[in-house]
Amino acid sequence: MNKTLSWQPEFNFNDIEIRQREVQYQGYYQIHTVSLRYKCFSGNWGDWLVREQVNIAPSTAVLLLDPNRKKVVLVEQFRMGGLDQRDTASPWLLEIVAGYINENEVPEDAAIREALEEANAKITKIIPIQEIFTTPGGFTERTSIFCGLIDSQSIGQLGGAKEEHEDIKIHVLDVNDALNLLDHNLLTNASTIIALQWLKLNRDHLL
Repeated sequence: MNKTLSWQPEFNFNDIEIRQREVQYQGYYQIHTVSLRYKCFSGNWGDWLVREQVNIAPSTAVLLLDPNRKKVVLVEQFRMGGLDQRDTASPWLLEIVAGYINENEVPEDAAIREALEEANAKITKIIPIQEIFTTPGGFTERTSIFCGLIDSQSIGQLGGAKEEHEDIKIHVLDVNDALNLLDHNLLTNASTIIALQWLKLNRDHLL
């Protein structure tokens, strides 16, 4: 790591002891219970703890941008995470294209594949934005976020892989309209917010 940076981790994987790991559930996700302890900032070892870990494959997310027409492509679909959130408007969320990375697939290739599957969009150039842990308190999922340059002229209204039970409505929006949704707190997905905030910061040279 660059030594001029203001922070780097004090500990690493050598500062963790795992006593036991058990698979408690195997379904769409896998849930483990892990007995572990780790070094504390005091220098001592902490107590032995049992924690649940939800194992989820790494994922990719891509903001589809048409710089010539100043458009972005967002997708709307039902999300299980919003099912019981009755204080929100709907469990159908508007997001950037996203999906899991297949085995032996690099994040960039997954982003290109998902753009075709979900939005019928062909990426001509891909730009890395950020890598994030989606919910690091207990979920293993790590998301690679990109911007993919496209031509939005021939994109249709519906997309998604039927064999994956995806039912997706495609929205081609003016950049300003998408950023207005962000400013009014109508976009709630972390990868989408990060990507559009990145676009806001970089729009002058991208457009």
